[in-house]
Amino acid sequence: MEALARLGGSIAHDIRNHLTVIKGFAEILQRMALVSGDGGDMLAEILIATGRAEAVTAKLLAFSRKGMLYAEVVDLSDTVRDLRGELGDALGPAVRLHVVCESGRQPVWVEPNELRQTVMRLARNSAEAMPDGGELRITVRPADDASTVARRHEGFQADRAVVLEVADTGTGMDAETASKAFEPFFSTKPAGEGLGLAMAYGFIRQSGGAVEVSSVPGKGTTVWIFLPVAADE
Repeated sequence: MEALARLGGSIAHDIRNHLTVIKGFAEILQRMALVSGDGGDMLAEILIATGRAEAVTAKLLAFSRKGMLYAEVVDLSDTVRDLRGELGDALGPAVRLHVVCESGRQPVWVEPNELRQTVMRLARNSAEAMPDGGELRITVRPADDASTVARRHEGFQADRAVVLEVADTGTGMDAETASKAFEPFFSTKPAGEGLGLAMAYGFIRQSGGAVEVSSVPGKGTTVWIFLPVAADE
């Protein structure tokens, strides 16, 4: 995963620069109406393809942890509680949602919007894995031992950590699929849709955290996100 991140980050900036030139000249041609008829349609397709390519580079930059984050101290428990309404809408009536947050503040140093998007991505993936309904349980609690997490994940350094656990009763994944779930160009979905987890992986790692996944076919999937507890405001 780290090798993929370095490879992706090393080329994403250059690709984005080239795309900016292509998009810029195409927009000028379109704005000045210098191309018409079939040529205009082709120009529109160029802009559409450029937009898709920009989305790929954005995913690579996030995965490689080279994107810009505007972090602040937020309470992880409060964030998850505030998302209950949105989560309920995203999951639909067939999925039972349980949110469990242990008492006390769980302060972490993250970008709030990225944190919310990560929780929503995981919830949507769980919902798609439960087409006939099921149960999604989201838990926020202090980590039992941050040092054991640090031993499993290079770069994770924290005396105390908080855990965001997302567990579903869906179709699950085999070991090979689960091991690739956070890779930027791997997906079990149709081309262009993706699991949406590569960007979550980059955000978590850039925030000093770590992520783990366990899944059993037919029995569901559990994702654990470990984030260092913010020492002070």
